[in-house]
Amino acid sequence: MRFSARLAASKGNRTLILEDAPRSTRVGYIKGVLGELVGTHGSSYSQRSKPLDTQDTHQAFIALIREEADPWDYDNDSSWGALTAHLKDCEWPEFYDFVELVGALLLKKDDDGPFNETEYFKGYQTKLNVLLQEDTIGWSLNDKSELHRQIPKSMGKRVTLIESELADRFATARVHYQKAVTYLYQHPIDEAKLKWTPQSRQ
Repeated sequence: MRFSARLAASKGNRTLILEDAPRSTRVGYIKGVLGELVGTHGSSYSQRSKPLDTQDTHQAFIALIREEADPWDYDNDSSWGALTAHLKDCEWPEFYDFVELVGALLLKKDDDGPFNETEYFKGYQTKLNVLLQEDTIGWSLNDKSELHRQIPKSMGKRVTLIESELADRFATARVHYQKAVTYLYQHPIDEAKLKWTPQSRQ
């Protein structure tokens, strides 16, 4: 974690950002995470192999968010510039759509790879979640490439422990548990449900 992020965290007054993708986070994602995984596939030996093609990934994004190709329909030479410009300018939920999309594409790439030589998704997930935590973004990427609301680590460990202990004979309890976990990750949180008082039962 960089110094400025550690300093802000030490002051204890950082509010989680849930309904925004700040420009600094987008730039950090593009330069520190995406650039290592997305590139133009060419035959040059000097080019380092990257798992995802820029233009293919951008086209998948455009299809996902149901966007017109224009003005992002550039030739291969400017495909990286078109993609990064789009990511900087799109609405914040669409940015996170892209974040999940890249994870899903990497999971598929990992599954299709011979002998499981690489695990692109794990590296992506780790770097992304570090970035989101540093920038106090209230989302984190799970193992299915879905963004969920961050919960405290201690609570997360308890959730994982309980999940592992709910064996098949506790099917009914597992259903209630899954509902509770869904509520825990719900966004936006229903504040009325959180403000419980004895009178609210009547």
